[in-house]
Amino acid sequence: MTTLYLKPTSGIGSTGPTGSTGPTGATGPTGPTGPTQAGSTGPTGSTGLTGVTGSTGPTGATGPTTAGPTGPTGPTGITGPIGSTGAVGATGATGPTQAGSTGPTGPTGPIGATGATQAGPTGPTGPTGATQAGPTGPTGATGPTGPTQAGPTGPTGSTGPTGPTQAGPTGPTGPTGSTGPTGTTGAAPAGQIILSVAGGWPSTTSGCADAVQVEYGTNDIDLWVADFNPDTDEFMQWSVVMPSDYDGGTVTAVFVWLADSASGNSVVWGLQGRAFADSDAVDQAWGTAQTATDANQAQNDINISAATAAITLAGGPAASEFVNFRAYRDADNVSDDLAADARLTAIRITFTRT
Repeated sequence: MTTLYLKPTSGIGSTGPTGSTGPTGATGPTGPTGPTQAGSTGPTGSTGLTGVTGSTGPTGATGPTTAGPTGPTGPTGITGPIGSTGAVGATGATGPTQAGSTGPTGPTGPIGATGATQAGPTGPTGPTGATQAGPTGPTGATGPTGPTQAGPTGPTGSTGPTGPTQAGPTGPTGPTGSTGPTGTTGAAPAGQIILSVAGGWPSTTSGCADAVQVEYGTNDIDLWVADFNPDTDEFMQWSVVMPSDYDGGTVTAVFVWLADSASGNSVVWGLQGRAFADSDAVDQAWGTAQTATDANQAQNDINISAATAAITLAGGPAASEFVNFRAYRDADNVSDDLAADARLTAIRITFTRT
């Protein structure tokens, strides 16, 4: 309920002119604070006219006066939407105001001491009225969505340390792949036999000169040599047992020789052979001979010929069989034109090993 107090207006004259303000005097020193004493209450002024009383709203139900102990504060609930504001009621008419004339302002007196403050006792709490919420107003329309703007990308952080490396368990072995094609067979290894004239002998028929030891006196170099005549084919023989890794195939021969002649003419050397197995007869034909033609380099220089063509030994040769070799100078060959004895010192036999 709203109460309006109106000031009585009867008997007040018109407001006179305001006099000029005199100069402000100097402020005196502040005195000590004395005890506070409340002055006596002045007489109550006359009651103004009572304004129009508005309509009284419904009175809420009065709760019990005695309040029980306050329970713990529960969690704050979600705030509901604010209801719409009801219409403001019409304002009543204001009565005419008339103020009397203001007299001249007197000089400011000294400030009095501040009195002691005393609070009166608190009155009892009135009963709490019932709370009634007004109806919820309609929800307003959703405003447009503001533009989306992505902020700039921050700098890339530094790379962290590398974690420890741990090898996982080895997986199962996969199946064996298929076997690739067999490669081409490489050349078979070669073996060699050296026939020295010191271990040979002149053939009984048409044999060369006996092997002799010749010293070349400046440095006392001794060689075993066998001389072969330039006019007649002469022969020399050796007997060997073939190695156990001999493949039974053909062989080749290289002749090592010299001559006591400065001529650069050539000599034609030849070799043939016969193999014998257990219980073979000895008196059998030789195999086909092959030759090598070699020129004399200088007087008493070592000459090493090229290899002959492949020589096939008679008798079906095999590993570990007994073989007789026969070397000769083919003096009646037109390519043999050295008009001096040719001194044979060694023959290198090359064979194929298994």
